[in-house]
Amino acid sequence: MKTVFDPKKPTIAYVDGFNLYHLALQDTAYRWSNPKLLLENVLGHADCIDTLKLYTARVSSKIDADAPRKQQVYLNALGTIPEIEITFGSFQVNDKWRRISEDMTKVFKPTAHLVRVVNPEEKGSDVNLGAHLLRDGFTGAYEQAIVCTNDTDLCEPIRIVVQEIGKPVFLITPNNKIKRPVPTAKKLVTAVGDVGNVFHMRNNHLKNAMLPQNLLGKGGKPILMPPSWANGAQKG
Repeated sequence: MKTVFDPKKPTIAYVDGFNLYHLALQDTAYRWSNPKLLLENVLGHADCIDTLKLYTARVSSKIDADAPRKQQVYLNALGTIPEIEITFGSFQVNDKWRRISEDMTKVFKPTAHLVRVVNPEEKGSDVNLGAHLLRDGFTGAYEQAIVCTNDTDLCEPIRIVVQEIGKPVFLITPNNKIKRPVPTAKKLVTAVGDVGNVFHMRNNHLKNAMLPQNLLGKGGKPILMPPSWANGAQKG
């Protein structure tokens, strides 16, 4: 059932941090993003989110030696926004054997059927997000919720909030159509109840949600955006 978003109602936003990063921010000039401002841009209402809960994990240095430092700088920047709460899962990087598809065997000479790959995995964030969405719904912490994800593992907790608790959930799919167009998962649309409860992220929403390049942290210590993040063509 379609529900109209009410910017005056108590609202909590739940953000799947890795989903947002990989589907909308990675390899773009928008990584220095204020997620609260970003979601409010998508919703079309300023200051309509009372609390934003971000679910992420501390990255490994195995793929990029400088990644943990840059992530910590970004987390410090988010720490200057009182409405943002961060919950950490875990991040693992392991070597795993994977079978090669038939069309790729022509690339590997002599023909290989298995390759050993670096397999990064983020654990726990979707579980934490779903558990907190349900807990806050049952305890009346919000009258309406925003969930920013395209992960269908969250369909059931969203469905419970909508159908059993009776509170509206609005979905925002992380997306950047210029870099990587991503269709919204149909199961998530079903979970929130109607396509009218789905908001679509656009490039201009990302462009207008940047943190200041220079911030002051605890004790007046400067927080500077990693220089490589200014150029979307550069990784890391």
